[in-house]
Amino acid sequence: MSALVRCVSLCLLCLVAPSLAEAVERLAVLELSGDLALKERAFLTDAIRSEVVKTLPDHIQVMTRENMEVMLTDMGLDASCVAEGACEVETARNLGVEQVVSGSILSLGGTIVLSVKLHNTGSGRLVAAEEARGSDLLGLRDQLADPTRALLASLVSGSSNVKQPSAGGSTANVPKPEKDEDPDYQWPALTEGQHSETVGELICLSPGSFPMHHQEKLDVTLTQGFCMMKHEVTQAQWKTIGWPDKSKHKKCDTCPAEMISWYQAVEYANWLSDKEGLTAAYKGSGKSIGRVPGANGYRLPTAAEFEAAALDAGRWDRTPSSWDDVAPVAWYQKNSGLTTHDVCTRQANGYGFCDLLGNVSEWVWNWDAYGMTGPSGPRLRNAVTDPTGPASGSERIRRGGNYKTRGDVIAPVPDWNTAPADRREYIGFRLVRSLQ
Repeated sequence: MSALVRCVSLCLLCLVAPSLAEAVERLAVLELSGDLALKERAFLTDAIRSEVVKTLPDHIQVMTRENMEVMLTDMGLDASCVAEGACEVETARNLGVEQVVSGSILSLGGTIVLSVKLHNTGSGRLVAAEEARGSDLLGLRDQLADPTRALLASLVSGSSNVKQPSAGGSTANVPKPEKDEDPDYQWPALTEGQHSETVGELICLSPGSFPMHHQEKLDVTLTQGFCMMKHEVTQAQWKTIGWPDKSKHKKCDTCPAEMISWYQAVEYANWLSDKEGLTAAYKGSGKSIGRVPGANGYRLPTAAEFEAAALDAGRWDRTPSSWDDVAPVAWYQKNSGLTTHDVCTRQANGYGFCDLLGNVSEWVWNWDAYGMTGPSGPRLRNAVTDPTGPASGSERIRRGGNYKTRGDVIAPVPDWNTAPADRREYIGFRLVRSLQ
């Protein structure tokens, strides 16, 4: 098989365009990656390429597969470029194009999930993201037109469009109030994502500052970026560690793993770090568990990091009265049937995170008695920098709503205190990695 196909086994497809201030000259569509056979991926790649050619204006030229293959072969590129989140950007740079679309194709039970992202090649910034689902190849092909056109909208109109569709392939109509007009806030921004063979896509955010909405006079600054799992650890992902799956809502590999204690979540994080050759983020045991400074391994998010991801750069409403019905974005008391559901079957937020407000609540690092300790920040209001909470306590915090939560409670990205040894059918977790 060609060097091009081998090179992009982890790249869904690549589009190319320049910065928004310049005219797009060329665009490349690379081969799909994922767990389908090469022939099946090629079938879907051709469908996407066809839609791209039909959608783009005349002044944007789509590079042919043959031209791309010749160029990459001449440069001696091969499968060594397959790296977490880097291959598609480097390939686009080698081809002399300014934007790249990457993603993955995954078979989840009886559903094929296709995700595509548009990145700026120079900065690595995520410009747009879309998703399509189908029960078979033909069904998925029929779903590709709308997400492909939506992905290209920023190239045609010159606007940025970072969003995710609902499970049905269309974006739900969710109220998005204006964010706080405060020039002092520098909301975390999307950066180049990462991928784990075990837990899938990680969405990365830059350092930034924002208000902790449930504490009116507290402003938080994060000086280090982080990458967080797109969705909660699923039952299938939990089983990879070899422990029994104690989830109450069984027979659903793509539902969140639950009935997991805080201690087990920490142990899973260290196991995953070791599996991927990373430095474990935790040391010690029981109440003496502590973080390893500078570790690049997986860990639970802090309460502030979880909120940074959920607030979506200030676009999520922080007024409960306007969230009487949060069905488009969360599995909660009113629409869940009092059970968990497949991850990412509600609309993701603008960053691309799924289920931060519903499905299952999630463990975070902090002890109770929030105690947002940290060095004083520069703002006039009560401000903290890189808060991790108190050094000790009796219970750990869990964030976000779950399938039992009322809609009026979900809006403030709630938190509860729970004993770290407790295992409950509505508590799960997702992991993060610090950006080094």
